[in-house]
Amino acid sequence: LKHVPHWQTFLGQGPAGQAVRALSWLGPEHATSALVGLSQKLSPREWNALKAARPQLPGWMAQAIGVASRNA
Repeated sequence: LKHVPHWQTFLGQGPAGQAVRALSWLGPEHATSALVGLSQKLSPREWNALKAARPQLPGWMAQAIGVASRNA
């Protein structure tokens, strides 16, 4: 059992929550490119949940989501 920061779990087990954990694992250097693909694979509801969560996420992840949102 490993403790994780709250921001990694607050979106739950759904696709948006899984995306946050995957981005955390990938790190800042791969987040933007991964989000381009995720923006096309997540449902609009899940993508909007991810975008709405930006204030609670680390700065690098929030910034990458913003860039992907503009390019989607």
